[in-house]
Amino acid sequence: MALSRLRPSALRPSVLWLPVAALAAVQGAFTFGWVVYGVHLPALLQQVNLPATAASTVLLVEALLAIALEPMIGQFSDRLTQRRGNRFPIIAVGVLLSAALFILIPVLARFGSQALLLTILIIWAIGMSLVRTPAMALLRRYAHPVYLPIAASLLTLAIGLAGATKPFAAPLMTSLNVEVVSSLAAILLLLAGTALRSVNAAMVEVPTETAATPAPRLSIAQLGLFAAAGMMITLAFRVAIEIFPKVLKAQLPSVHPPVLVGLVFVAIALAALPAGKLALHWGNRRTMLLGLGGMGLCLLLLQWLQSSAVAVAIALGLGATFALVTNGTLPWVFSQLQVSQAGLGVGMFFGGAAIATSLLNSPFTLWLTPNVGIGVAIAALFFAGGCVAASSIPEPGMGVQDSL
Repeated sequence: MALSRLRPSALRPSVLWLPVAALAAVQGAFTFGWVVYGVHLPALLQQVNLPATAASTVLLVEALLAIALEPMIGQFSDRLTQRRGNRFPIIAVGVLLSAALFILIPVLARFGSQALLLTILIIWAIGMSLVRTPAMALLRRYAHPVYLPIAASLLTLAIGLAGATKPFAAPLMTSLNVEVVSSLAAILLLLAGTALRSVNAAMVEVPTETAATPAPRLSIAQLGLFAAAGMMITLAFRVAIEIFPKVLKAQLPSVHPPVLVGLVFVAIALAALPAGKLALHWGNRRTMLLGLGGMGLCLLLLQWLQSSAVAVAIALGLGATFALVTNGTLPWVFSQLQVSQAGLGVGMFFGGAAIATSLLNSPFTLWLTPNVGIGVAIAALFFAGGCVAASSIPEPGMGVQDSL
């Protein structure tokens, strides 16, 4: 019997849960780190006599850098894997650099200059990019392609839980000493990175394509598809989160918007595992398309937001449907390429997401009224659905023999 036709259980477990759990911890620590950074950045800038509004400019510069850096880092991690059998060295550099600077940044805000602080902030963001793309590319090694949505559900769970800390705990974070909160974020990132390193050491990646059988080059159209999907999915969700509180304030003044936004992230966490199971049994692309349609319906319902119960239902629906989408993004990218190209594919997706982030930290948001925002988000969902639907079926080489 051909090796590609064997069931994954005949070779090894379909999902390597311990490495996936460590990877989810890295994802959670990464998300929490950006939450802490976003909450404290305005105050840090004020300490060096910059206006709090300069935070948007800093975030814009960091996002613009990420547009180019994410694909470059991803491709470099692929080449590193082919040469050394492991992409972890670049992850380790990113973890150590980000954690060290996270502890240093509050000190520089107190005693450093504007130029020095701004430089360190940019370097910190670069360090975080060194972590995300290579780390998320490891997921391709930790699960059989068929079971990638199930494995990804732990990452989605981590995103939901870590993301909920901003709406629920931002007041607590701002009341605490910034050194304490940033040190906590740094320690969590170090612990998660150490856990990932320890489980990864026992299963060093081995290149699956030899020099005699190189992986086919990804076309510009394929790479553009990944970037466009990343941009549109991120834009739709971020705009939805941006306008949801505005609609709540306008139509339900008695409702506390952060609680409802927090419920969106709680719903993402709760729907993570069901999203993975649905994708496994019904198909990942179908599940993503269902989620995109569901998000559009939730956005349309914002126009009839007339009670707290409806607001809660929309918040839960938006989170649950977004979980169907975001849980499938990495498996969807991986289905279009070979394992040796995972870093580049993930990097292109996150580079596209950075384009959306840059837009939302630009003057574009000045025109983002609730009605305009709903229209923009729905248009982004439509184009994201086109990207997902237009993707090809899994390429040759996605069989068991190169999956793990």
